[in-house]
Amino acid sequence: MASIQPPTAANLKRKRAPADSQASSQPGIPSHLRDTINPRSHSQSTLRQLQAAGLSDQDVLPSEIVPGFPHRALPSYLFNQDDEDGSAEIPAEIDRAEQQEALGDNEDDDDGAESGKDHEDQDPATAARRRAEKRERGVKRALRAHERHLGVLTAILHRSLDAGDLPRAKRAFALLARSEVYGKAVDLRQDHLWAVGAEILMREGEGEQQQQGQEQQGGRSRGERWGSAANMPRVRAYYQDLILHHPYNRMFPRATSALDFWPALLGTELYNAWAEHGLALRRLEAEAEDWAAGGGPEAMDYSEDDDDSAGRGGQNDDRVPKMGPWEARLREAKDSVRTETMAMVGDIARRLDGLMENPPYSTSHEMLRLRGMVSLYLSDLVMAPAPRSAREDRDGRVEREDEREKAKDAFRKIIKERGEVEEWIEHFVYPERMEDDEDEETIPVFSSLPIR
Repeated sequence: MASIQPPTAANLKRKRAPADSQASSQPGIPSHLRDTINPRSHSQSTLRQLQAAGLSDQDVLPSEIVPGFPHRALPSYLFNQDDEDGSAEIPAEIDRAEQQEALGDNEDDDDGAESGKDHEDQDPATAARRRAEKRERGVKRALRAHERHLGVLTAILHRSLDAGDLPRAKRAFALLARSEVYGKAVDLRQDHLWAVGAEILMREGEGEQQQQGQEQQGGRSRGERWGSAANMPRVRAYYQDLILHHPYNRMFPRATSALDFWPALLGTELYNAWAEHGLALRRLEAEAEDWAAGGGPEAMDYSEDDDDSAGRGGQNDDRVPKMGPWEARLREAKDSVRTETMAMVGDIARRLDGLMENPPYSTSHEMLRLRGMVSLYLSDLVMAPAPRSAREDRDGRVEREDEREKAKDAFRKIIKERGEVEEWIEHFVYPERMEDDEDEETIPVFSSLPIR
């Protein structure tokens, strides 16, 4: 009978079973479960955040595609997703631009070769990010090409205006106004395109008018005005449309708005009145030569009795000195032109006063300067053409001083606010600073005109 041995340390040590027998002894893993953990497994709080963002647990997070997200905006092409495979749809214009610039872009070729070699080694997130970066580069190339297209149109526009080719400039401006940048229409306030459009409207038909003027003058060149008075209704409607669509916003005081369009509109109307006044006076002078040649010139007829009676009682203050037939006709025509021009300029002054009742127009240097120019022009228009009666001369001088004081008040506000004014304005406002000059100084109506 065998003896039973007591338990020892050697007997207690269990032998390790072979690997094959151990694997066969363990229960098998169900086939419907994965042997690895899903890298996109999220907690309940994360799943709720994904649901709020409109994403599923299988979608690629934007932070894995766009570097710097959420501090960097998503590319525009990610907003148009294909329902079937979730890939972004690139517009046809971008695809064409990408094909045109494919030969000159070596980076995309290198990236494409590397992505083809390492496609099998990359995880889905990295591959998606690389595809997104490539598409974003294509979008940027297309936008750069589009910006170059706008630059070419702008260059053609300015070159045509400088050369006087207004029909071509008009077509270029029309194409530019209908173009889009980033899906939005071109803002005419950028690069002062709104002023270029007004110039095109004002100068339309300029070449034909100059040719007709030379033919009427018998081949002699004469000073012509900038633009045409017949174009003023369209220019006025153009500016009013800009004022309506771009009102002044105190949150963006430096943005181009109605505060810039109003001085441009009223300044153009003032120039139109001034130019038409000058042209009418030149036409009358030319016609007066024909009147004098046809009827015979007659000198001014002053008599000693008229001078004595005017000096004694002042009862003949309204009496105009005697003139010849053609001289009286010329004076009457000049006075009619003066009255018509004064009505136009007076209407501009009333509109300016209405606008300048409230800020920001009341403190705008451009509006103040324009108001001063209008008053200076009115100070010349209130004087009746020579020869004048004593009453006309006296009343005209009083009104002239009133208008000049209004101009000084407007200019003085600009100077007090440290605005930039011309040297002659400072001399006009502060005559004590002037050197020994003549009492009657010729003050220009405009110190600068919007003429190329």
